[in-house]
Amino acid sequence: MNLLSLSCAQRCLYLGRERESYRVLYPDIKPGVKGKGRPKRNTHPDTFDVFAAAKYGVGKRLIIGCVALYSTLGEEVLKAAIGTSVDKEARLERLKVLSHEDRLAYIRNTNGKRVRLSEAV
Repeated sequence: MNLLSLSCAQRCLYLGRERESYRVLYPDIKPGVKGKGRPKRNTHPDTFDVFAAAKYGVGKRLIIGCVALYSTLGEEVLKAAIGTSVDKEARLERLKVLSHEDRLAYIRNTNGKRVRLSEAV
């Protein structure tokens, strides 16, 4: 799968769900946790961002940004944003300051047009 062919909201949904699955498979793997002593073999799996960046051939920063948007905005808001004018990274980032209900109202009010955040809510 080519992540760059997906829209921003689709990419965030996909990576957020995949991260949840990764956490179920590897519950002990957390960013910033160091092991005890020198490892005997390199059998320890990577953190999700390193794993996904290698798997999809994209930068680690893209993975981290998408997962952060998924955890902040939630699945419902990202699903509503798909195919609208809000489905761009900069516009999704701006939605972080709004409450959940206001985010959904803003997406509904845009109707595919460009609307300022201060005018819509």
